[in-house]
Amino acid sequence: MESSEAIITPNRLALYPFLPQAVAYVESLEIDLKELSTSPVFDDIIPYSVKTIKDAIRGVLKREYVEDRTESDIRLLSYPVTRILLSCLNDQRLIHRYAVGESKAARENLRRESEPLLMLITESMKIHPKPERTGFTLHYTEYVKIAHRMKERRWKLTNRDLRRGYVSIERDELIRLLEERIRERVMENMPVSVSEEMCRDLQPYIEEIREALSKEGRWGEDVEFGEISMECFPPCITHAIKSVQTGVNISHSTRFALTSFLLAIGMKTDTIIEIFGSSPDFDPEKTRYQIEHIRGSAGKRYTPPSCATMETFGNCKGKNRLCERISHPLNYYRRKMWLEKERKQSS
Repeated sequence: MESSEAIITPNRLALYPFLPQAVAYVESLEIDLKELSTSPVFDDIIPYSVKTIKDAIRGVLKREYVEDRTESDIRLLSYPVTRILLSCLNDQRLIHRYAVGESKAARENLRRESEPLLMLITESMKIHPKPERTGFTLHYTEYVKIAHRMKERRWKLTNRDLRRGYVSIERDELIRLLEERIRERVMENMPVSVSEEMCRDLQPYIEEIREALSKEGRWGEDVEFGEISMECFPPCITHAIKSVQTGVNISHSTRFALTSFLLAIGMKTDTIIEIFGSSPDFDPEKTRYQIEHIRGSAGKRYTPPSCATMETFGNCKGKNRLCERISHPLNYYRRKMWLEKERKQSS
């Protein structure tokens, strides 16, 4: 195998700033983060960190390869700065959303990497697959450590090809496991310890992020979507509706995800009741009560689950290319509505 220096240049490391090689490279630059709010070195780095967080909030975080070394250094240095900004905000949901965005961006890039580089990155993330003629194998203890959080049936060990302690996995499955490990890595030790003084000095940037978070809308708060367009629903919600309409008795988690999503985009209770009308166990009064309970008539308002939660409970269905850049079903809907609006205006 080629050496890590030959394979992972700083420019490529900028795609994966959470890797230990990236952390080591940033340390080698000997830039003092304590001077974050005072040194002109950070004039381009902090805005890039803010942009990264705002992209994560909107569910459109991407990491693109750049040839320019100065630009790639800015992107690498922005990673620890991003962690500092998130820690000043101290919002666990935002930290999680960022981690999901970072892991999904990595997954997109990993799909295009050569096998030697993929293997090197995988090893760097403490996953040790063995290349085989038609894919990879992974020791079941390593497999279970990651896959136990992925609730789709195909990830259960009992549904895998297990031979002599090793699980057979395809390339895309290895990348999916790696995505989950990356999400964990990004969330490790967050929030980090940051002085009150530094957070005060960074307040203008923190307020910019708060404003972006407010505009995007926290899940469960009233968000103005305008006229409802079922054509723009994410695949998971479309699948849930089709299941209900064809008489499938959907799970409690699917029912909750569907109801909370429809309420969040402004659908009326009576319309939601009509959707559930084909359920095998349909009870109008019980359904109305459940909808109003999720809406928050009893005081507590429930929020639609994120993509990560949907995947955990096996409710992520029909994933498409747009899904790969989205961390929440509401973000998918909002993005699709915007794309449709742009398409109509340009036609």
